[in-house]
Amino acid sequence: MEKVWHRIRPPRARIERVGEGAIAFSANHTIFLREYYLYCVDLFRTALRRNGAAMNLVVGDHACTFGNDKPTYRVDIQYEHILVKLGGRDSEGALRGEIPIFGEEGTYLVRLANWEYLKALDLIVEYSRANLANARTAPQAEAYVRKAVQIAPLVYEPDFGTAAERSEIISLFADVRQPRRREFLQKAAASGLPLRNRKGLYSGTELKALYRHTRILVNVHQTDHHHTLEELRVLPALLCGVIVVSEEVPLKEEIPYADFIVWSRYEDLVETALSVERDYARHFEAIFGNPALPVMLAQLQSQNMANVAMAVQNLGASPR
Repeated sequence: MEKVWHRIRPPRARIERVGEGAIAFSANHTIFLREYYLYCVDLFRTALRRNGAAMNLVVGDHACTFGNDKPTYRVDIQYEHILVKLGGRDSEGALRGEIPIFGEEGTYLVRLANWEYLKALDLIVEYSRANLANARTAPQAEAYVRKAVQIAPLVYEPDFGTAAERSEIISLFADVRQPRRREFLQKAAASGLPLRNRKGLYSGTELKALYRHTRILVNVHQTDHHHTLEELRVLPALLCGVIVVSEEVPLKEEIPYADFIVWSRYEDLVETALSVERDYARHFEAIFGNPALPVMLAQLQSQNMANVAMAVQNLGASPR
């Protein structure tokens, strides 16, 4: 039976006037995307105010009545992996791309989950530059690329803290039954790596408190077929001073903070994490004492704001 990509339908929309326009959103968006969703809402709110745009903007899958005659536009988040290998779960009907598969022959597919819903949107929020780079290689994905606005998940203000206040080594696997993640956890336990899988933590407050005391986060793909970097997990951890040891990914040149991640082959993840732990203070200083990191993060925030401002401007200029 084919799995149906589910839409995340927030419980109720809140309508807020912004300058000459209005924005509808949910303060109680589904928990695992809530911090990113609200961050995106704030960027759109700011863009509406600065642009003076006389429009209504719906962020999410809401039925809204604004009670005015201004044009209404709809935006939602694409949160899936688009870099997928042939045979990957839910890849039926995916487009053929041109990005070489990392470490193998062949090229990645361009997987646009629930395209029927996405193509009805006026704007699509894309969290990953690598997803977009892959989509650009498939001419049939032009409509997706044209509607996409890329927003890096800068859900926290950078606060790196100190190495001394940190003790935990963690993973954040929701489903530990997935074979590659189960195998990794078994290897970690056998090696003596003091890693805890912290399951079921999604709220921004909970995660931020956890990250404050975390030394290392180990990031592992759920399957061997879905290769987009899990930026919705990785970047928030980095913002909180967590050293991220991640499985290698394609298109690292599209990830602005790639130089501040410790990369490893899947087979070597446990040993890499052990190596970082043995020389933790040096690694912490090399990453979070590097003056280039806050500069890059500030530039990334400016780019997010510019991307959203341009998207709102283009909506206002388009015929309705």
